[in-house]
Amino acid sequence: MQERVRVMKKIIKILTVFLLLFAANPIVAMAAHDKKQISNQLTKDSLSPEILVKNIELTNTNLPLGTEWKASDNFSFIELTDGTKLEWNDIDSEIIVSGSVDPNKAGTYLLTYKYQGMESTATVTIKELDVATVQEISVKNSTIPVGSKWKASDNFNYILMSNGVKLNWIDVEKHIKIKGTVNDGVIGVYEVTYLYQDKVVVAKITVKDMEPVKVQDIILKDSCVSLGGLWNVKDNFDYVLLQDGTKLSWENIKNEIKIKGHVDTKVSGTYQVLYSYQDKEKTATINVKSMPKEVVKEISTKNLTIVVGSKWSPQDSFNYVGLEDGKKLNWNEVSKKIIVSGNNDVNVNKPGEYKVTYTYNDKSEDATIKVILKEEKIKSLPKTGEKFDLSLFILGITMITTSVVLLIIKKKI
Repeated sequence: MQERVRVMKKIIKILTVFLLLFAANPIVAMAAHDKKQISNQLTKDSLSPEILVKNIELTNTNLPLGTEWKASDNFSFIELTDGTKLEWNDIDSEIIVSGSVDPNKAGTYLLTYKYQGMESTATVTIKELDVATVQEISVKNSTIPVGSKWKASDNFNYILMSNGVKLNWIDVEKHIKIKGTVNDGVIGVYEVTYLYQDKVVVAKITVKDMEPVKVQDIILKDSCVSLGGLWNVKDNFDYVLLQDGTKLSWENIKNEIKIKGHVDTKVSGTYQVLYSYQDKEKTATINVKSMPKEVVKEISTKNLTIVVGSKWSPQDSFNYVGLEDGKKLNWNEVSKKIIVSGNNDVNVNKPGEYKVTYTYNDKSEDATIKVILKEEKIKSLPKTGEKFDLSLFILGITMITTSVVLLIIKKKI
């Protein structure tokens, strides 16, 4: 009996040692990890003690009710004393953001961004915007000579929204519905229906035997292009003026106008380009010369989530154009030169994701515009705090259970 007791005590001691080793392993690992972090921090601080945070650059924003928001949306960059600029991806695990934003509740929210002893504040204003609806579709009746070419855009003027915005043909051509056709080779009166959202209007097109309206003038402009820059034939074109006062845009005549001449933007010089349309022709002069060139470092844009019916323009997803010399160009400074692709595909009245590309000089950057229904709620809000460690919890339960079992065995012995 005594021998049995002695063997059981040895087994208990062995189990106790294994239990202690199992419990100590994660603690030792954590201590080693903390020691490594402290060592890395000390090494970093000792190598570059003179590099400090100079400024945290933030932006204030106004968002429609229900718009998705992230802490990075109001962050521009962190500038260090040595001139280095840190982006969000460089510091997202270290920067502390105090405050929260409820995108489903109107109001002004104050946020504090803190990084290495420096802090800065930004405001996010959430407000409910009126959903823009169609107030009017403006079209015109017309009379055209038999044999001429007709397009639905010829009789379209604009669509007036309830917020005062006027949409032109290029804004709506992919979404407006046209019913009816015009046979421009057969004399008669044709009715064409234009339908956009819940509004409908009809235009009458009369095709008859008559003298075609002649071209009165081709309006061009001269220009200067920097050496190595970009040039397109439509850059010097304004419009074609007909004798009845009608002005034809480039889209109206691009397939029929004839161009003679060439511009080599890689060679300095004066170039002349001849534009011919029907029986009229006009010349534009293009001077290619060396001019100070803006060297673009980056184009900063932002992704947006908006509610169906909200107003959106390319400026809304644009932050700035950053030049190599450190200067930042705002929208007003680049609006005439920046090329925006895909903006006409953004349908604020239809849920979906739309990609818009911003190009300035030789740089391009994309932005995504997500259109959602008002009923869709943002699933989660940014929050701070410690995370619950499930592994440590399980370890504690295991230790307690094992201890109780050992005590029971010991008592029985």
